[in-house]
Amino acid sequence: MAKLDPLWIMMFIIRMIPAILFVILMMVIFFSFRVDVRDEGMKRFVIEMSDSLTSSPNLTDYKSIFNPQKLTDTENKDPNRNIELYSTNCDYGYYLDIESLAGPTECSSGSDCINFCYSACGLDSSTIDMSTVGTINGNCGCNIELIGNNFCQCKKTGGDWQDGYKWGYGYVPGYKRMASLSDEFPVGITSGETALPAKMTITATDSFLTKISCMAKKAFTLKEKISIKYDTTYVTINSVFKRSGTAGTHVCLYYQGYYSSQSEPYECRYFPDIPFLDFQFTPTSSTGTMTAYPITNSFATCNDIKANTDLIAGYDDTPATVLFCLGGTP
Repeated sequence: MAKLDPLWIMMFIIRMIPAILFVILMMVIFFSFRVDVRDEGMKRFVIEMSDSLTSSPNLTDYKSIFNPQKLTDTENKDPNRNIELYSTNCDYGYYLDIESLAGPTECSSGSDCINFCYSACGLDSSTIDMSTVGTINGNCGCNIELIGNNFCQCKKTGGDWQDGYKWGYGYVPGYKRMASLSDEFPVGITSGETALPAKMTITATDSFLTKISCMAKKAFTLKEKISIKYDTTYVTINSVFKRSGTAGTHVCLYYQGYYSSQSEPYECRYFPDIPFLDFQFTPTSSTGTMTAYPITNSFATCNDIKANTDLIAGYDDTPATVLFCLGGTP
């Protein structure tokens, strides 16, 4: 039997080390590389939302030139920050911030600030109060500086004093976000015959409330069951998902243990027109599957559709409402 040369073995191992290291490196790169589909979807959503909002006649005078009064009117329609006006998306919620990049408006007296207070805070002759500036009283005036230039300030109802043009509205999650993404876009704000440079920030959010409300909409409009994986990290266990108020324009999450007709929700989103049955989220594990079913009988339960799948609306049916179920259902 021939003997193996130790020197030859050692040289073979030394020659193989670079190849082995290369294979290990390729494996590390392969298994660590992943594409976050949700993140890419949110980026695309933000860009599409930017194009839609900068073209909206409800917000702008021209493409990307926002009208101060229209922004004030929109902001006043959304005092609780849960309405996505003029452009919506089922999968994600969004919040819009617009802020001027121009410096403060200089002044020598309160009368110099009347136009600023009207444009920035929506204050007119019936609402403006120039009694004081920078205190709890008043809402418009010229802030006198001992050093530097004086500048105008105003205060919106329920807001803080501000020395610039800024507005915000949209859906802000009241509980944990699954994901969020913000991006800025250059825009302008109409000021007389000119436009002030400004920035628009759109923040897209993914939360349990956006997920479950979107499930209801897709199930009802597409006439097919919609399933998602849930994780109780992002929602309070034993929450109740239902419509809020007599108008029924909002969907909300309530704490089930404290729920009553008078209790306050811990998170809401403006989401009209899609019917669904009240859903008590009581999972038996921290993760699992949740499914929304379009059904033809408004009184059907999850056990009913297990026993009779004909209750689930098909392509030729007209859904009566949407039913949510956990676990293994048809």
